[in-house]
Amino acid sequence: MNAQAMESVISAGFACALSSAHVGDLMVGTQSLSACSKETWEIQGDVVSCDERLKELMCVLARDMGVPLQTGPFVSVPIVVGQAEEKRRLSRVTDAIALDMESQALGVMATRRGVPFAIVRTVSDLLDEDLPLDFNQFLRPLGWPKGLRQILTNPGSLAGLNRLRKQSGLAAERLTDLFARYAADRLDGREIGVPS
Repeated sequence: MNAQAMESVISAGFACALSSAHVGDLMVGTQSLSACSKETWEIQGDVVSCDERLKELMCVLARDMGVPLQTGPFVSVPIVVGQAEEKRRLSRVTDAIALDMESQALGVMATRRGVPFAIVRTVSDLLDEDLPLDFNQFLRPLGWPKGLRQILTNPGSLAGLNRLRKQSGLAAERLTDLFARYAADRLDGREIGVPS
């Protein structure tokens, strides 16, 4: 099988806001950081800079959509951070605008290969809200039974899961709209953000 060179790598998906934001707001990264130790949340490893051209293209698309937009650093962590208190602590320590679990790994690999890298994500959960469950249980082998037991023993979590479902739906719509515009401009051969 022949390998094909990548034109760019874009880390896209949902993010937890670590700044004042609303569900569905677009967050465009300027750099990616990694914080691995929950005890301190200190920055570890490489700081990956995002490609300026790609970042600006994403910002132009977001502004054209009329969607609230923030730019700044993202921080990637190896666990789901679900408690508002922990989110606020992570925000203070890292000065990041948003949190995810994947961007740092993608950014490091893209940088090593000399491929332009960008982060564009939509807010699915907010700085000051707790997630309805400890989703980390579902990341562990045999964690599903414990997670399901948590739902069954705490029926109130169903309302929280429904809220998160609605928030994720809005975030998905915004991200889909952004990338539909991006793809349409690319297929038309236009340079995004440059009048035709």
